[in-house]
Amino acid sequence: MDPQEFRQFVKANQSKIFRYALHLLQKEEDAKDIVQDVLIKIWDRRDELDRIENLEGWMFTVTRNLCIDRIRARKNHLDIGTQVQVQDSQDNPHEKTAKAQVMNLIKKLIGEMPEKQKMVLRLRDIEGLSYDEIAEACSLSLAQVKVNLHRARLNLKEKLIQSGLYEQL
Repeated sequence: MDPQEFRQFVKANQSKIFRYALHLLQKEEDAKDIVQDVLIKIWDRRDELDRIENLEGWMFTVTRNLCIDRIRARKNHLDIGTQVQVQDSQDNPHEKTAKAQVMNLIKKLIGEMPEKQKMVLRLRDIEGLSYDEIAEACSLSLAQVKVNLHRARLNLKEKLIQSGLYEQL
């Protein structure tokens, strides 16, 4: 990977790394540091990158591992709740309140899921990774990814139905 290719790679992936790190760490400054660390690791291994079958999956694995190291270092716990903001300037105050209520409930319900389900749901439905990329990034089999994703979605749907807010979606 030459400097020009690296610049293109950074441009294409920097925001993905940041969003993922921010999601895991919940602190913007820490997430920025992780982005820098990941990009340094990629640059340091630039001669080996052609041997990595799934560069994006590897990138997310490195990001996750660095975030876990950061969390362990500050002796904090990992919160994999999803941060979603609904912005629609045409909504009236009632609609905005209802959407905020639903989003807060979704964040809460995702936060209560088992760790693997939260991680798989985030990588698939928010980051848009393929099943294979998720399997590599999370060190899971393809079957485990599919099972965890199915269970996470089913669990979320059931709890939303029980809350009575499912109709608002």
